[in-house]
Order: sequence, then C-alpha cells, then structure tokens
Amino acid sequence: MARVLIIDDDELFRGFLRQALTRAGHDTVEAEDGEEGLARFRSQKMDVVITDIILPGKTGLEAIAEMKMEVPDVKIIAITGGDLAMPKGYVAFKFSKPIYPKPLISAVESLCA
Repeated sequence: MARVLIIDDDELFRGFLRQALTRAGHDTVEAEDGEEGLARFRSQKMDVVITDIILPGKTGLEAIAEMKMEVPDVKIIAITGGDLAMPKGYVAFKFSKPIYPKPLISAVESLCA
C-alpha cells in the first residue's frame, strides 16, 4: 500500500483518482493547488505524488521543483492536459488527460516496488 498525494484543482477529477487508488488499496491525501500540495507534502510522508501541471497560484512544475529540492528522490507522476515538456528526471511518469485508472495504478505500484 502506498501513501499518495493527489494535487489537482478539479474536485471531481481528484475524487476519481482517490476512488481508483483507494480501491487498489492505497491511502490518499488531496490538495487543490500547489501551495496546499506542498504543505501536505511537507507535513506527511508520501510515497508518490500525482500532480496536475496547470494549477492556480503555484503551478505543478513550481511545486515539483520545490519538492525535488527538499526530497530529491521523490516519486512524481505528472498529469497534463496536453503535451508539455518537462526537465529530464523531473517526473517518473507523465500522463495526459483523459486518464485511465489501470495504467495509473500500475505506475504508482511500480514506483513503490
């Protein structure tokens, strides 16, 4: 079982991810923007972070950069609405919307193996 932080400003999408991950036996924590995500990341040990890249306020890329500075080996899955380029090594997996639960759950589990 992994502890997964989900950062996304779409409440329905967060709920979809939470439900899929919970059914697969994982524990989830949610945040609706980069600032809240960083606060939760700093206050609780997370095995994996799933973050949207386009967020209000602090973007997903900005949040990832801060997480990587604090915990260089943090395991991150990025979700984009398009094909955004990211620095090499920033994320372990990148998914574009729409997301299907099975590949996402497989990615989380491979990161925790």
